[in-house]
Amino acid sequence: MLLGLLLVLGAPSAGQTPEEVVAPPPPQPFELSEVPTEAERLARLEREARQLAEPDAVIDEITEQSRAFAEELAEARDQLDRELARDVRLAGLSDLEEAWLERQRTVSVWSGRLEQRLANLEAMRKEFAARRVRWEATLAQARAEDTPAAVRGAVREALDGLAAADRRVSQRLGQLFALQQKLATLASDGGAALAAIHSRRGTTRMSLLSPERPPLWQLPAPVAADELVESLRGRAGADWQEFVAYWSSPRAPVRRLVATVVLAWLVILVLRARARDWAEDDPRRERARLLLRRPWSMALVAGLSLAPLWVEHSPRPVIELMGLVLLAPALRVLSVAVPSGFQGWLAGLAAFYLFDRLRGIIEPLAELERWMLVSELGLALAALLWLLRPRRLEREQSFELTSPALLWALTRLGVVLLGAAIAANVLGYVDLSRVVGEGVLYSAYLGVVVMGALQVGRNFLAILLGSETARTVRMIRFQPRRVRAAVRRGMAWAAALVWLHFALGIFAIRDAVYGSATAWLGTSVSVGELDLRLGDPLLVVAILWVATKLSTLLRFLLEVEVFPRVRMQRGVPHALSTMLHYGIVVLGLWIAFSAVGLPFDRLALVLGALGVGIGFGLQNPVNNFVSGLILLFERPVQVGDTVQMGLTHGDVRRIGIRSSTIRTWDGAEIIVPNADLVSQQVTNWTLSDRRRRIDLDFGVAYGTDPERVQALLLEVASHHGKVLESPKPYAAFMEFGDSALLFQLRVWVSDPDHWITTRSEINVGVNTALAEAGIEVPFPQRDLHFRSPLSDPAASGPSLAPSPPLPRPGSEAGGE
Repeated sequence: MLLGLLLVLGAPSAGQTPEEVVAPPPPQPFELSEVPTEAERLARLEREARQLAEPDAVIDEITEQSRAFAEELAEARDQLDRELARDVRLAGLSDLEEAWLERQRTVSVWSGRLEQRLANLEAMRKEFAARRVRWEATLAQARAEDTPAAVRGAVREALDGLAAADRRVSQRLGQLFALQQKLATLASDGGAALAAIHSRRGTTRMSLLSPERPPLWQLPAPVAADELVESLRGRAGADWQEFVAYWSSPRAPVRRLVATVVLAWLVILVLRARARDWAEDDPRRERARLLLRRPWSMALVAGLSLAPLWVEHSPRPVIELMGLVLLAPALRVLSVAVPSGFQGWLAGLAAFYLFDRLRGIIEPLAELERWMLVSELGLALAALLWLLRPRRLEREQSFELTSPALLWALTRLGVVLLGAAIAANVLGYVDLSRVVGEGVLYSAYLGVVVMGALQVGRNFLAILLGSETARTVRMIRFQPRRVRAAVRRGMAWAAALVWLHFALGIFAIRDAVYGSATAWLGTSVSVGELDLRLGDPLLVVAILWVATKLSTLLRFLLEVEVFPRVRMQRGVPHALSTMLHYGIVVLGLWIAFSAVGLPFDRLALVLGALGVGIGFGLQNPVNNFVSGLILLFERPVQVGDTVQMGLTHGDVRRIGIRSSTIRTWDGAEIIVPNADLVSQQVTNWTLSDRRRRIDLDFGVAYGTDPERVQALLLEVASHHGKVLESPKPYAAFMEFGDSALLFQLRVWVSDPDHWITTRSEINVGVNTALAEAGIEVPFPQRDLHFRSPLSDPAASGPSLAPSPPLPRPGSEAGGE
């Protein structure tokens, strides 16, 4: 139905015509009285133009840096050509790409600053052109009207100043345009370099399916020890120099990382001071209390976990060394945050990570690095196979951060990929083995870090939600589980998306996946005159989903935070909440259709089609919808009311767009169309107020004092806590019954939801009071009177005289 609506709305209207071109109005000259004022304004504008045309320190710095940058770019391009001429791995290509992307970002920053200056100068030129036209019209009018020479001279002087200012601005524009052209050339050279890297990456990916090394059993003998030491020393030194050079450069986010770590450390110190007052027997805060005893480790984990947001495009050695720095504090935090059964896995992953870093350092020694890669992948495969043993995964699962089914699926996928990577390495497909095997291992390392950060975040959430400050918020005080579940669910989704984003980058397929998804969603499908993209329905659904979630959040905040603080008639909060929901959904629908470019002039056609549908088969749904609006605004029945419809008794739990839900007192939920609540007779026991009268009937034996019985009944009613004092209880002597004097006790209660319980309690109290007073509660009985003697068998039929007693055993009939 959504796709059909898109098709109908997207069709162009037959009556649409191109807009007519309207000629601009002729320039309006200034009045002679306005010439001095306008001349002063022009002078201020010329001063602003003079400031814009003066040399700028920022532009001068860009000019100087661009000269050195052009020489560096030429050297980097020569080095890139030499690198591409050799055998380069995908990881090496990623490093080259990051370096050139950083150069492109530098040029982009310069171009952005330059474009701002150019935009200001262009705006100034346009202002000069508009004012020149009016000043020239003013001069022409002054000549035609033979105005005084002083006025004409002031106009000519204004035009001369305007021309001089325009020349200065034009000259500065020429200089900036030349600089912009130079930056465009640098950006073009950087783009060509990136294109060459992308082309080589595609070639390398295609070559992954071709063996580039001999099989593992044909490798020569291992390298000598001195060669190994030299390789370790050279690679470690080069990585350290690159690390120091990066963090010494102005583009390194040193201040942000340090500020984040220090801020996290201060927050942890404050929380640790407050944790001293926590109850020792509170199991929910015990783990958080243990974590707070390691403030520096938690601060480093919190700060360095955010580092990928700033250093994602940094050189590979920077990322690797930061991982080593993060390893120790992450282990200290995770050792507290995870169950004891997971401790061994943490130590094993740390050992794997260190072994992998060692393998990366000896990468120039191809044969040894290859053997180490096979050993690392084999150990990882053995660990996963051991983890897949029966019920082992359920016992070792990561502290409820993932479902067992998902963890089982990921583990099995890891086993398959690791087995394929080992087989590829043995057969000589070394690059394919590195891509697949390192992808699995690094994704596992990343998953542990993300799960640790998620667990730390959940502990902080428990701390914050349990604090006295948070308890002042009504939705946290009255709905803590709902708030905690919503936040935890959001944190879990955020962690999963972060892991997926970086995991795709680890496998070197993120750009390809994002590009393919973007291309697929942007594919146009022509249906008649409508050009529809495949992503448009998904965009509409996504916007409506966001609108629904936003409506749910706002309604929850209103119902918990706002409505209890404002005095309103019963039913008004529900009406406001429902109308807010409808309004947000309609607004979301409008935004969704606007986002996909659907014209709203076709809405009349859609409404006409809906009218035809209503005429044929949608009468009942529309009737129920309109009845729902009547219930919402007129409020004859409200949520929480106790109603009776025929034989149905219960409480109204929901009033929806089509139907309402009534929960009966025996637990059944009955779905009632809204039209029935409007058109049929409905008894609402709680429409105007929540009070309800309970009538209780009693009977006492004849001969009992009625006033005494009435006093006892009123005494029992007055001592019951749920009976209202106003209206007062009333005990009435109703009538003389067949076997009892009949009384009725009438009481009012304010809690109609428990009127049966109240009725039962009053009945018990009355029974106790009558028993203590010695008043008999009779049961129905009948007195039988005979019209003729019992001894007259003719008149009475069969004899009703008592039968003689039966003889006792052992005696003879007829006497003793």
